[in-house]
Parts: sequence; structure tokens; C-alpha cells
Amino acid sequence: MSGRKPPGKSETKDSEMKGQSKGRAEERERELQAATADEKSKSGGVSSVDKNSCPVCTKGVLKSDLALECEICEAWFHISCQDISEEEHDFLAEHSRTVHWYCETCNRNVAKVITLVANLKQKHELLEAKVDKLQNDMTGMATRIDKVSNTVSAIDTKMRDIMNGNLSTGMMRSIEGIVSQAKSELEDEVKSLREKVTSLDTKVETAIEAQLVDVSKSAELIKKELEPSWASVVSQEVDNKLGKVSVDVTKVQQTLADVKVKADEERDRENRSHNIIIYRVPESGTREDRVKTDKAYCLKLTKEVLSIDIQETDIKSVFRLGKRENAADRPLLVQFRDKGMKNNVMESLYRLKGAEDAFRNISVTRDLTQAERAECKRLVDEAKKRQQEEQGEFLWRVRGLPGQLKLIKIKKTAQQSVSV
Repeated sequence: MSGRKPPGKSETKDSEMKGQSKGRAEERERELQAATADEKSKSGGVSSVDKNSCPVCTKGVLKSDLALECEICEAWFHISCQDISEEEHDFLAEHSRTVHWYCETCNRNVAKVITLVANLKQKHELLEAKVDKLQNDMTGMATRIDKVSNTVSAIDTKMRDIMNGNLSTGMMRSIEGIVSQAKSELEDEVKSLREKVTSLDTKVETAIEAQLVDVSKSAELIKKELEPSWASVVSQEVDNKLGKVSVDVTKVQQTLADVKVKADEERDRENRSHNIIIYRVPESGTREDRVKTDKAYCLKLTKEVLSIDIQETDIKSVFRLGKRENAADRPLLVQFRDKGMKNNVMESLYRLKGAEDAFRNISVTRDLTQAERAECKRLVDEAKKRQQEEQGEFLWRVRGLPGQLKLIKIKKTAQQSVSV
């Protein structure tokens, strides 16, 4: 039970209540037996009292019985089976809207349920906070990516104009302004150095004349000896300034070169984003037959094997890579007009497992840039090296999209374990 009893009960009164409850329990038992016999006679010998029986004494609970219903398991209990007096029963019945009663079994578990609900609510609130933070981070990241992309596009456009000699009037004026400003700053620095040298020269002359009034010839000789040293100081300062300017120019040139390399790589990746390369496709003899045969092979592969709705016009071109040597089949490059069509092909390659022999042994990859191929080769070599060093139940493999390749460790299947 819940432990919510009316205050002010004494042990003597409880003892009297229990004696009275025992007498009433015996009387209700006789009534229950009579009701049970009556029910059996009406239902052909089958008792229906079990539907409302007390889980403690397994006896039926009649309307005339003093009983309480548990708010959790919804079972009815005789108050005598739960050690509850009539006064307690009357109090609970009178305050049923504000006072809750649970049987002894449910009362032991209700505290755990309340604690579990509180913990679940706290975890839910933490999860919502994390989701909000992730959404904010993703929004900020998308904004930064857009800014970087716009900056790279602007630099790429300017670099293309410079390479093609298409310099606008505004760009020429900007370059002339930068050069003019650098020249002006250099002239100001040289002028400042000359003024400092003149000032120092005057101070030296004054000091020498004050101390060596009687030895003017010696002062003249000292002055002549000092003049070359001040000239060397000026020369050194000018050289330092020019050297600094040269270093800054070199850094700018290096930055422009790095930006050009990244822009070229991004442009090359975009040009290849519509392409796939198929390996081990049988190659016919003449060039005319080869183009027709290769395009028909690609259409059959995409339509019948990969179940993609594609038309012949969706394929922009097909051609073999490299020079043909001996009888080896060269890789076949397929260029689609739409990038989404290429992505559908890559996502449907799992259907090759159940294809006919003409398609089962082929290999399909994305058209990678030179930098992406170098990175892929490096990771493959690293995977082979780790595989040789670690002999166990795992395999090292290269996974991921171009530009996002990484090494992962996967568990061997039963067939792979036997073959290894």
C-alpha cells in the first residue's frame, strides 16, 4: 500500500479493528461460497467469480465487501488481505480524488517508475539541447562554406582573366594603385632615413667642434673618416627595406600559386563529376564499331542490369582511355549529361552481383582527379601495409567519396577467413 493512512490511530484500536474485520471476513466468505454456487448453477458448473477475485486470497470480491482497487494494476483487494481497517477504507474512499492507493506489490515499484520517468525526462531535455546545438553548428558551417566557395570563385575568375590577358580597367587601376602605394612608402622610408642620417651627422659635428676646438685638423680628419660609415648605414637600411619588400612579394606570389592550384583542382573535379570509368569491358576492333558497341553496352548495363530509366541522349560520350597495346581491353570512360544520372549509377552497383556473366566481372569507379588518384593510391598502400602487419579477424579497406577517403577496419566474413 502507499502508506497514506489517517493520523491518530492507536495500537488498541487497530487490534479491535482487526478482530472485527476477521468476523466480517468469515461472513463474506460464506456469502462468496453461496454466490459461487449460484453462479455455477447458472453457467452450467463453471465459476465466473475469478474475474473479480482478490489476488491475495484468490476469493471473489463482492459488492458488499469492503475492498480497494489498486490504481496501477487495477486489481481489487479485500481490506483484510491488505491489513487495512474500516476507518482507513472509509478515509480512502472519501478522498479518492486526492489520495492514491497502491497494493503492496505495486507500491514497491512505483518509486522506481517515478525515478525512471524523471531520468527519461532529463535525458530527453539534454538530447533536445544537443540537437539544437548541432543544428546551429550546421547552419554556421553552411554559411562559412558558402563564403569560402564565393571567395574561391571570385579568385578563380580573376586568375582566369589574368591568364587570358583580359584585365579590366578597374583591375589595372587597382594594380597601379598598389604599385604606386608601395613606391610611395619606399620613398618615404628612404627620405626618413636620410633625415635621420643628416640629424646624426649634425650632432656628431657639433660634439666634435665643442670638444676639439684647438684641434680642428684632427676633427676634420675624424669627420672624413665617419662619412663613409654613415653612408654604409644608409645603404644597409635601404637593403633591409628592399629585402622585406621582396619577401612580401614572394609570399603574395606563393599564395596566388596555391590558390591557382586549388582552383585548378576544383575545376578539374567539377569537369569529372559527370563521368564514370568501367574496367574489363570487351573492346571491339574498328573505331566505328567500337563506339556503337560501347554505347550499346552502357545502355544495356544501366537499363537492364541497374534498372535505371535512361535514354541514349543522356550519355554525352563514351571513349577508351590510353593507347591499345596487345589484346588488353582498355578502360571505358562514360560521360553523362547530368550529374544526378551518374550518382544513380554509382548507387545501383550492388545489382551487379546477380547480373549475367557479361556484366558480373566489370568494375565501375568515379573519374578521379590526379590528386585524388594519388591520395587513393597512398591509402591503398597503407591498407596493404597494415594488413600485412596485423594478421587477425579484421581487414583494412579504403572507403569514402573522392576527397573524403579514409581507412576503416572491417571484420572478415566466414568465406574471407577461409580464403585467407
